[in-house]
Amino acid sequence: MELIYYLSLAFGYSRETILLSFLALTAFHTLVVYKKGEPIQPPKFLKLRSIKKTSLLMFTIIFLLSLAVLARSVWAGNQYGIVLTGSNWQDTPLHYEITESINNGNFPPQMPDYAGVPLTYHYFVDFHTAIIEKVFGYLPQLLPFLNAVFILVFALAIYALARPNGRRVAIIATIIAHSVGV
Repeated sequence: MELIYYLSLAFGYSRETILLSFLALTAFHTLVVYKKGEPIQPPKFLKLRSIKKTSLLMFTIIFLLSLAVLARSVWAGNQYGIVLTGSNWQDTPLHYEITESINNGNFPPQMPDYAGVPLTYHYFVDFHTAIIEKVFGYLPQLLPFLNAVFILVFALAIYALARPNGRRVAIIATIIAHSVGV
């Protein structure tokens, strides 16, 4: 992500820049593993057998609940077009404008509402969305899915930070962090 950002500043934001970044990181990772003399294999955390069923269930529930809420409240399509719902005002249109602005050559992005004004808003989640959309094409429904993924990443981070204090403490910390943060 950071490499794509810096390469885009240097060479312009494009599918080729994203591919170059991916290839550079793959080559770097392969070189590091080769220098260490280790066989190239998937990381241990990707082996589902090493994850306890209760932890896996908790992460699955967090992801699916987040996705269900976001899919119904952030970007819902019907026969009349796109509906943004929820009990309060949303900034989803702003985020989508930033994503589309990046993919249409406005990099680094400027304020969508004011031409020529630098963006002072944190836009890296929108940048993630733009990167995936640039590679795979126009995907307006991607925003709710990626936000659910980032909520899951937050859950994994809380769990990992609390894990040295025990599995039970890590699960409780993750649940408390999400009940307060969401």
